[in-house]
Amino acid sequence: MEKSFFFNAVVTDGVPDRTYSADDIAQKEAIIFSDGILGGDSLKVESVSAAGVYVRSGGAMISGYTYINTEDKFLTVNSGHSTYDRIDTVALRLDLESRKISAVVLRGTPSTHPVSAVPEDTDTVKYLPLADIFVPSGTGPVIETEDITDRRVLSGFNSSKEDMFLLLREYLGEIDPVNSSEINKMRDVISFVNKNSGGNKVLCGDGVYREVNSLKRVVAAEYDEPGEYLFGLISNNSSNGLYDIEVQAGGGAGGSYNGNGSRGGGGGGGGYVFVSGIHLRHPFYKVVVGAGGAGVPGGTGEDGGDSSFGGYVAKGGRGGGGGSLAVGGDGGDGMCVGSRGNDGTPGDDGVILSTCGKGGDSQFGIGAYSVGGEGSVQGNDAEFFGAGGSGATAVAGTFGKSGGAGKCGKVVIYRYVPFEKGDGE
Repeated sequence: MEKSFFFNAVVTDGVPDRTYSADDIAQKEAIIFSDGILGGDSLKVESVSAAGVYVRSGGAMISGYTYINTEDKFLTVNSGHSTYDRIDTVALRLDLESRKISAVVLRGTPSTHPVSAVPEDTDTVKYLPLADIFVPSGTGPVIETEDITDRRVLSGFNSSKEDMFLLLREYLGEIDPVNSSEINKMRDVISFVNKNSGGNKVLCGDGVYREVNSLKRVVAAEYDEPGEYLFGLISNNSSNGLYDIEVQAGGGAGGSYNGNGSRGGGGGGGGYVFVSGIHLRHPFYKVVVGAGGAGVPGGTGEDGGDSSFGGYVAKGGRGGGGGSLAVGGDGGDGMCVGSRGNDGTPGDDGVILSTCGKGGDSQFGIGAYSVGGEGSVQGNDAEFFGAGGSGATAVAGTFGKSGGAGKCGKVVIYRYVPFEKGDGE
């Protein structure tokens, strides 16, 4: 059956002569795009050192249908078998009858030699695996990073994949094989290049190989502890006189609240500045690495400190709020503004509520994951430079724990040096 779409309908007596469905759109998309995630870090499954995992934000394509996740999604992993290990699978589930795509955990079969759960597709249900999770025997599993095996594949253009297969078949001689005359011509070209090139020679537009001064970028100095430093040019000379500078400010701490089940807001990520190809003419430059904000019991988290190199300044992330509003801290200013921390859940007559605010991200990594559970729980400290700490939890009648600390900033200076033999250029 021939199908073609999409065209305007001709309406006669209020009745259109043609209509289209969501299935028609999905068929068109499936012809163009293969199943997979949209972007390298999209929907990555990560450990939170608890009985569950997070699926990061991102998107995917399944059979022409689109899935978008705008924020980190927590998925619970069931307790382990009393005797045997098992392997669960995190996957996206397309359900045409329910008309939705959702992230799920498919439970594997406990065994002495466990294998990952195998999703079974039907006419109305299809799965896209994201990761396998090793679940050890025993109760209350703690999922670590090494327990997660990434199974994501990138979505791509189906036509491009077909072109690649055609090229591969041609290379293997399955179709239109290269004849001996063409092979000899290619050998002549390779011989000419081998004879005239080498070292730092490149082929110029007039057909002549000439020497060039090839350079590579290396780290001249790296400062990742809070404080003030001096960077000197004499011991860090750059061959072309140019330098690249990275400046990451400190992240804000998460907030905390004393009373009524409130969850503190996450601290904001620090601002970031990157400058490429600048001339440094003074013998010394002042470097400042901002500290991460400290958590405060029952109050707003401290702001992250500013970082700077000479006149290039990145502002620290703001601390997450405590109190009944528990708002996330704003990200620090810079060439790239740090991510804002997530809001906490406000208190309501002592009811135990879900989770506190996640810390804001920085250019070096994600913010601290939120904490939850009953009782007062201290917020998680940020692990990546410039990231914000998470908020803390509290319940009525107990003193709020401190919000998680923000991570300090970082300053990196790069210089250029000549390539040497063995560098693999």
